[in-house]
Amino acid sequence: FVVEINASSTGVGAVLSQRHGSAPKLIPCAYFSRKLKQAEQNYDMGNPELLAMKATFEEWRHWLEGAKFPFTLLTDHHNLEYLRSAKRLNHRQA
Repeated sequence: FVVEINASSTGVGAVLSQRHGSAPKLIPCAYFSRKLKQAEQNYDMGNPELLAMKATFEEWRHWLEGAKFPFTLLTDHHNLEYLRSAKRLNHRQA
């Protein structure tokens, strides 16, 4: 699977796709979106994208946990890369 996520100041969304064919073409399997709650709209810049990740994983947990192969996560927010090596996370990031 390939999971593409994105967030804006008003909502989060994602597309779940599968690779198909010898020249891998992405075929959409499912879509997910929701509006941000009032409190979530006040989050710092990187946190809505992180929230999109969390909400997407909760929504598609049954597909992603049982998948035969690892899935790929695509996001356009480069600030999230620091999470892989961060020594301290705030309560939303943990």
